[in-house]
Amino acid sequence: MNTARSRAGRNRAGMNAVVARMKRDDGFTLIELLIGTVIIGIIIGAIGQALVVGFTTTGDTSQRFSESHDAQIASGWLARDVQGSIRTRITNADCTGGMTNLISFSTAADGSNPYASYCYGTSSGQTQVTRGSAAGSQVLVHFAGSGTPNVTCHPGCTSPTGPNKVQIQVTEQTGYTFTVLGARRVWNTGGGSGGTSAPPLTLLAWGNSPLTIQGKCTGQDVHDLVEGCTSVSPGAALTVNGNLYVNADVPGAVTIHGNNPGGGLKALTTAGFYMLSGGTCVGCGVGKITCQPGCPPPTFYSPAYLDPLRFMTAPTGTTPGSCSGSVCTPGVYNGTLSITTNTTLNPGIYILKSGMTVNAGASLTGTGVMLFNQAGSMTFNGNATINLSSSQVAGDPYKGILIFQPSSNSSALKLSGGVSVNPAAFDGVVYAPAATSITLGIGGANMHVAAVIAQNIIVQGNSRVTLG
Repeated sequence: MNTARSRAGRNRAGMNAVVARMKRDDGFTLIELLIGTVIIGIIIGAIGQALVVGFTTTGDTSQRFSESHDAQIASGWLARDVQGSIRTRITNADCTGGMTNLISFSTAADGSNPYASYCYGTSSGQTQVTRGSAAGSQVLVHFAGSGTPNVTCHPGCTSPTGPNKVQIQVTEQTGYTFTVLGARRVWNTGGGSGGTSAPPLTLLAWGNSPLTIQGKCTGQDVHDLVEGCTSVSPGAALTVNGNLYVNADVPGAVTIHGNNPGGGLKALTTAGFYMLSGGTCVGCGVGKITCQPGCPPPTFYSPAYLDPLRFMTAPTGTTPGSCSGSVCTPGVYNGTLSITTNTTLNPGIYILKSGMTVNAGASLTGTGVMLFNQAGSMTFNGNATINLSSSQVAGDPYKGILIFQPSSNSSALKLSGGVSVNPAAFDGVVYAPAATSITLGIGGANMHVAAVIAQNIIVQGNSRVTLG
């Protein structure tokens, strides 16, 4: 019996050992393996997708950073170059390696020896925009697109006084387009502060034909002999009671036409006659120009004279102007302001959106007025009676300004009127920086203008024009 119990005990101990070994087994069942495999697959897929997104995002970010970097570098250099320049030019001679010149900046009045040249083309297997200088060439834009960058200047890339702002638009190969702008600190075309009073000069002329005096007298001419005009001598005469600046370095910057030797086709100045270095005077022989008291004209200067009214901003207003009977009130005139009879302009600003015409034989008077010729031409015909004066009120932003034609309007101006007995009076500054031409005096006009700042000024016919 004891033997049986002993055998039974040994059997139970063996079974317990088997159970113990089964409990200590560290392996996986088939179901556990299947579940684990699925979970691991999900985790690996998620990690792979995250890596793909990460690499893609990193590439896009790097591309955007590169594009932004190009825009920032180009913007910084362009702003600096425009602010430091006096003149610009465009010539492929300023670029090397067959690249195309976009624009070059110079401190010389004639635009020579540029200190910075912007070029476009292929270099080192890349299409680039570069900035060349004495220090070497620097890449501003990598992988530029196939289209040449667009360069715009105001008022023009070859303006004799240099552009006040330059804009370059670049499209990269990725399609990313950006525009950089450089502007002179001294120029403001859309707003801001700055002096707008009459400048300390009487005549400032520029353009491709800055100052031309032409025409001759007839037997019926009544001009005084002291003005240099007889019945057989050239008749147009310009008297400048103040400084005369011809701000252009072109041949024939001043041109005086006259067929009779020793004739009186004269530009008289009681102060100084100054011309930008490089400019020439055609027909300026003895007796044609007198600089009192006896200074030898002209005196050359450099660099170019900056526009003294460059800060002047356009007036704003929406109140319509109107004419009733013989009186016109200030305000906005959408149509051409046409003066056909005796008319008085009340004091204020006249915003002319389609120009202005004063007919021959009409009379136009006004005190404290400013004519802002926003668009269209302005013509004061001969034999009209003109007596206009600008505002002289202290604090008026347009004090001393009689006619203001903005740089956005290139229409020609023709100011005439008056006869030898009753000269026309334009008592204020005539400012037309972008007009294709401004004619002072037509036929036998006799007129006085306080000051003129414009390009391509013409005095013609038998006119006597006095400035200052």
